[in-house]
Amino acid sequence: MKKGCLIVVLICVLLALAAGGAAVLAAKQAGFFAAPQISHTTLVTPKNRLSVILNPASAVDALLPVLPADFSAGPVTVDPRKWVASFLPYEVALLATPNLTTGKIEATVFVNEKRGGPMLVNMSRQNPLPEVPGVTFAPEGLELPTRGNLQLRATMPIPESVEAVIAENWKQTTSTEPLLPEGTHHLELILDNRNGDLLTFASALVNANGGNWDELFAENSQQFMPFLPGTHDVRIGLSLVDLDSAKGQLRIDATAESGGGLAFVLGMGWAFAIGEAKTRYGLEITGEPKWVEEKEAIIADFEIKGLEPHLRKLTENR
Repeated sequence: MKKGCLIVVLICVLLALAAGGAAVLAAKQAGFFAAPQISHTTLVTPKNRLSVILNPASAVDALLPVLPADFSAGPVTVDPRKWVASFLPYEVALLATPNLTTGKIEATVFVNEKRGGPMLVNMSRQNPLPEVPGVTFAPEGLELPTRGNLQLRATMPIPESVEAVIAENWKQTTSTEPLLPEGTHHLELILDNRNGDLLTFASALVNANGGNWDELFAENSQQFMPFLPGTHDVRIGLSLVDLDSAKGQLRIDATAESGGGLAFVLGMGWAFAIGEAKTRYGLEITGEPKWVEEKEAIIADFEIKGLEPHLRKLTENR
């Protein structure tokens, strides 16, 4: 091979290596390589009182029909159904801890991103976070301490009157172990009420949405306060069966003294909620809560039908 040809070949090889290295670096910076799986439980402490956990990958098969068959991405056409599983997070969780000393609920949104985490952080820095009533986001905004560990921290004020009600009705204890999810549903909610924090979250949400917690509590507390101190925890699990239906379970662990009365009050509210779901949203809900004495829990195995139009509407609005 002539010397000139050899030089050209070497230059081409070097350019190819440089281009490949640049592409790999760009992919790393954008987060296109898969991040490690990290459980939300690594962030949970014994003080945690509310956990909402979503496992997107487990619901992919049921949701595929709502995705478009293809969409244009510049000069190419992409089938999102082939790519969605590659970019969906492994897990998404909301973790919340009430702090009566500061008068605030301290919350963390955790996303175990699979791909695109660094890119999302950069995008969030260029665009302000959406305003959420009653919520103050941490000034750091969206953070990514390590790949797979995307976090957004926020606080929400607790009404001042709540602390006295909790002190009067609950003996405060330090939990040695936080309540953890079963991991058997697409979506799980766990609320630990051993220290009365159902009131904490309810009051904060009422005021954040423009209500008046003090008035609401004064008018309605006699209906639920006889049973609430004996309520240990609330768990809700929900899984999509297909695009139109889902199955779930509500479980409320309580003392025998509180369980029966709580089941009666809950039953009335449940019947009202089913009627509203049918009238307002066209949803059919079957199943009802019952006190199961041997388990010391109120349990409702339920099914929801009529979800498809709502899921399709959510997709169309994206």
